[in-house]
Parts: sequence; C-alpha cells; structure tokens
Amino acid sequence: MNSITRETETMRHIGSIEKMKEPYMLAKRYDWKGFFEFFQNHKDLLNKQIDLHHNTPFHYAAHCGSKEIYNKMLSLVDPLEIQKVLRMRDDMDNTPLHEVAFSGEVEMAKSILQKEEEEESEQFPQPLLEMRNKLGETPVYRAAALGKTNLLKFFVDELMVDLRDHFHRNGDKMSILHTAVIDQFFGFSLTLFFKSIATYQHAMI
Repeated sequence: MNSITRETETMRHIGSIEKMKEPYMLAKRYDWKGFFEFFQNHKDLLNKQIDLHHNTPFHYAAHCGSKEIYNKMLSLVDPLEIQKVLRMRDDMDNTPLHEVAFSGEVEMAKSILQKEEEEESEQFPQPLLEMRNKLGETPVYRAAALGKTNLLKFFVDELMVDLRDHFHRNGDKMSILHTAVIDQFFGFSLTLFFKSIATYQHAMI
C-alpha cells in the first residue's frame, strides 16, 4: 500500500468516526434506546467503525446487556449479511461474542448464538465459539480467563463445549487456568480446575 492509498484510507476512517460521535456519546451514557434509533435512521453506518479500535455498532451493542436491543440492531441488517455482521472484528480481532465474554451476559450470548444458528451459511463455516482473536483466545477462553462463571457454565453445561478445544491460546499456549490465576480469579480457578479434570476424565471413559 503506497503513502497516498494509506492517507486516503486514514481519512476515510477519520470521516467515519466523525459521523459516529453521536452514537459513541449515546453508548457512553448508556442510552441504548437512542443508540438504536440513531442507526435506525443511519443504516448505512451499521458496518462502520465507531472508534479508533475498529469497534463496530455491534461490538458496542454486545456490551449493553439487553438482547432485545441487540436483536433490534440485527433486524436493521439484510438477512444475507447477518453472518458477516456476527463476525465483525475490532483491531484485536475480537468479535461481538468476544465482547459478551467481557460482560459475562449469558442471555446475550444465547441470543447471538441462536441468531448464528438461524442464519447458518456455508460461506462462514467456522462457528463463532471457535473464532480466535489476535491473542489466540476464543470467546470460551475469554469468559474463563475473566472469571465469568455463569457464562462458562452455559458454554460447557448447556452447549456441551469441550474445554480441550479452548484450553490454550494460540501462540504462547497459555492455558485458561493460568490466565485466571494471573488475573486473580482464585476461587474461579479452582472451579475451572475441577471442571477441566472432569472434562478430561469423561473423555477417557
């Protein structure tokens, strides 16, 4: 990419962010109704970045704690684009489902995964739960590393996720147990430890 192309791309990003000042401030004020109404009137901005970290409106909506708002946002999208929207990435390659792992909202995770199942497409064969960010973390890994017990239980107990597929990051191979200890989720680390043992024992039967 030459310097002119880079400059053009940079200006395009800045222009997009300028347009996003209003929804950015609405999100910071937790005015999710106003946030939705903005994009209801500006559907052409639904796939644009809202900040310098390349977060999209759907990354922000994943933080709101309301699956109703998130689903209303998705209702503004062409059904043929749903799978693409669910897989939008920020500058760390986090998807909206990775963002849900930060909040630990079980109902939000259910809603996103249900929408993925409803709009299944051969064009996007990799499941959301298996997508990794730049640190090599899946949403399951992220939930465990952040001590989101209820969300992890949902992944393991209800979705029957095999922790062995998520137990290590790509690259440095750090385990979710190790990360949970580093982040001082000590009680959770013990729960995760015994759940991991149970998973491995079950696999050996």
